[in-house]
Order: sequence, then structure tokens, then C-alpha cells
Amino acid sequence: GEPLHTAQQRLLVPQKLQIIKDLAEALHAAHLQGVIHRDIKPANVMVEPRPAGGLRPVLMDFGLARDSSATEHLTETGMVMGTPAYMAPEQAQGDHSHTDVRSDVYGLGAMLYELMCGQPPFDGQSTVQVLITVMNDEPVPLRRRNPAVPIDIETIAMKCLSKEPQRRYQTALALAQDLGCFLT
Repeated sequence: GEPLHTAQQRLLVPQKLQIIKDLAEALHAAHLQGVIHRDIKPANVMVEPRPAGGLRPVLMDFGLARDSSATEHLTETGMVMGTPAYMAPEQAQGDHSHTDVRSDVYGLGAMLYELMCGQPPFDGQSTVQVLITVMNDEPVPLRRRNPAVPIDIETIAMKCLSKEPQRRYQTALALAQDLGCFLT
């Protein structure tokens, strides 16, 4: 396969949406097993051609993954883990007790945002600057960066990127279902 971050320039919008949908379904399966990835980003996704056409995404690098049922946490409280431009605000704060499946949904939303406009929702000159904006600022509406993005896709992406986890999709499957409805 090829990393998604290098393939994304040649992909059409329906292909990008299908990739995010497929990843959301895969993450939902991982979540059902108690695994939270915590580092969702284009560089951690490989895409390969399917024999019947289209692309099959493969989520890689479970190095920061956590077992949601574990009672002991090996990472220190307050330690920031993940890639700042794609991490949920609760991750950026180092609050591992509130990092759950909705944090991975946020990462999928950040990937969707980037696939639709060519840049992540938050960027900065330094890691600290990105972390501060992730925690405090609202992302620029997607259609302001790319007016060709369908309003329904902007709505889906912005829901994923909500600062408050309870306002995001509560499962990756719910995200996949909305993308599936749009695609059909």
C-alpha cells in the first residue's frame, strides 16, 4: 500500500469519504474490543487497491493504543500522547481518564477535514501552539477553506471536531453510518 497522506492528492471526494467510512467501521470493531487507538492521522493509514476496485484503508501504528477496560494506566497523568494536529482536546490536556472512543472519532474528523481541504483543522509554528489552539479555539469552518465541500460533509466533520465529547458522534459506527448515508 501507500500512506494516505501521500495518496490523498489524487483521490476523488467519494474515495476519501469511503476511506473515512471504512476506517470508522474498523475503529468501531477495535472499540468493541476495548482498544482506543489515540493517534489517528493520515500518516498512520495505508491504502491499497481492492481487487474489485476502490481502495482498502489499513489503520497502522497502535503504539499509543490503550485498553479501555484496564484499571491501571501505564502512561503518566498529564502526559500528552498523540499527534497534536489530530488529537482531541481532552488528549491535548493530558487527561487520559476522559480519553475514550470519542477521542478517536475526533481524530477521524480531523482526518476528514484535512482530506477535504488539504490541511488539518489546527496548525501552528510549534507543538505547544497547536496544543493550545486544539484546546481553546474552534476550527475554521470547512467550507470557508474549501467552498466545494458539500454542506453535509462539513456538518459531519464539524460534529466530529466538537470540543465537548458529548457533542461528537458517540461511536465511530455512528460516524460511518452518516458517511454511508451521504455516499448513497
